[in-house]
Amino acid sequence: MKKPRKSFIKNLTYLCLAGVIALGLMTIIGTGGGGGETPVGGGGGTGITTLSGTAATGTAMANATISIKDSIDGRKTGSAGTDGKYSLDVTGMTPPFLLNATSSTITLYSAIDSTGVVNIHPFTDLIIRNWYLAKGTDVDTVFNGTGPLTLPTATELATMQNVLKTILTTQLNLVMDSNSFNAFNMFSSAFDADGTSFDAVLDKTRVSIAGAGSTITVTLLDPVSGTTMGDLLDMTAGTDISTSANPIDTAMAAVRSGLSSLQDTLNAHACSLTGADIQPYFEAGYMFNGWDIDQFATILSAMFCPNGTNPLTATISADYNSYDTSTGILSAKVTLLGSTGDQEQTVMKFKEDSGKWLAMGGGLPADIKVRSRVEHHIRAAGSTNTPQGYVFGREFEITAYSDTITAVTVTEPGNSTPINVPPACDDFATTGDCGDETQPLQGKVFDHKDTNLLTGTYTVNITVNGFTTPYTKEIIGVPGVGGAADLLDFPEFSGITTHSISVIIGTTITASVYTPAWVSEIATPFVGLWDGSTRLGEVDATWVGIPKAGQDNEFTVTIPATFSSSTVTSAVLGQDAQSDVFEGWGQTDVYWYFE
Repeated sequence: MKKPRKSFIKNLTYLCLAGVIALGLMTIIGTGGGGGETPVGGGGGTGITTLSGTAATGTAMANATISIKDSIDGRKTGSAGTDGKYSLDVTGMTPPFLLNATSSTITLYSAIDSTGVVNIHPFTDLIIRNWYLAKGTDVDTVFNGTGPLTLPTATELATMQNVLKTILTTQLNLVMDSNSFNAFNMFSSAFDADGTSFDAVLDKTRVSIAGAGSTITVTLLDPVSGTTMGDLLDMTAGTDISTSANPIDTAMAAVRSGLSSLQDTLNAHACSLTGADIQPYFEAGYMFNGWDIDQFATILSAMFCPNGTNPLTATISADYNSYDTSTGILSAKVTLLGSTGDQEQTVMKFKEDSGKWLAMGGGLPADIKVRSRVEHHIRAAGSTNTPQGYVFGREFEITAYSDTITAVTVTEPGNSTPINVPPACDDFATTGDCGDETQPLQGKVFDHKDTNLLTGTYTVNITVNGFTTPYTKEIIGVPGVGGAADLLDFPEFSGITTHSISVIIGTTITASVYTPAWVSEIATPFVGLWDGSTRLGEVDATWVGIPKAGQDNEFTVTIPATFSSSTVTSAVLGQDAQSDVFEGWGQTDVYWYFE
């Protein structure tokens, strides 16, 4: 069986933000963007005199009441259909418009400077509602009052929308290609409330915003089970995000500036990099998943000067992951790209210290993973090989990069009896015992797996030189499992009909695999190659088209007859699915065996 591929640093991508916003006398938002709609002003030019769009919370706001207020207090009311779509004739009304959708106990706001497409959903509501709170009033009072409207300018709307697109970058990039992302306008890009594209993002996010002084939260969910995975944003309601000086853009700019300086340092000293060289960009006493600052420098040097003499050119970038303005901690996905095209990524936390945003280490003496696991092993009918079928369980994996940890136990929720976690391998005793002899650091791995799927808080007790220190970790959910262990939103293969290695060897497989909606990245399928009990290596598949989360994605892969001068006697087609946005969310894997 192929174990999950380990890397010192993990993966993800970032795309720049854009929003096309049109300016009017009392401007609110441009109506260009997706859906083939044409920007218009004041209902003139093209003759369009309607407002239309989709009202949705992920689920369509079926039969919602749509209410419109124009700039001089004119009113219009209509209804959405069962699909959340509406279209209202606003002939004779004067833009810009403030409008809302009400369904049951939910009222969401949106706005537009002209006629055309204007959607209504939790993120348009957040933008409009928070802007009024920042001005010392609230949108309900404004909408229900009389007199002319005071509305955000086009520049303010563009800035606020781009802040929201920053927060949702990872989620949007899972369901859109780069061109669609860049053109996407939350207000004016037409979409269907059908669980695809932007609606898929609405399905797995929840927005909470009340009165001034409350906390705005944007929460990420598993869209199938509804399990809360964590908050993408925690910010005081009424915080002004309508200018470039907003806290999110300011923090991200500072983090990127620091990483740019780190990039310059790395390119200047890659082959001789030391901890002292990179310390200015990290907190004092930096310790990240068991690496101290010197060990991290060793890892970076090995990545960007792999042969010890000819350095690669390094490029470092960062993606927004989450931000809590009350603690001042911003989490970002940091991408390290070499000039050969290889890249590694990891989630890092940053905090301001004396005017500089420094990477935080967390202080853990080892890389501590406590996670749920669901695996599906698919073999030919009648096969006596194991494992096969669905395997449910959890794993405690503690990787130390110094030889000082002598024992590890874990205490599970509701049980005071500790579980012993034995050493699985020890590079300090036998070089290369833990698998990858090319890694620049020796490691020692403690590992325990069982079939218990308890969620909650776990205490990992690590003994160093006779002293035991507890560290807490959580399993917050079991991905792919809903209700009474019913498998939902799980990666599965389709289009494959054989398990025979002799039939498939040397041929190109064209098949599909379902990518769960909750992933933080779309992992490429791979084939592990074996000669008897000896693992020879693996080959990656190639996507056909652009893969998206929440759907079947086609791929091709060729299983070679030989690999590294050895005959391939069996192979395992695998697909990993995981989310690295928040700790405590597990992993699902599917394996198809050719034997």
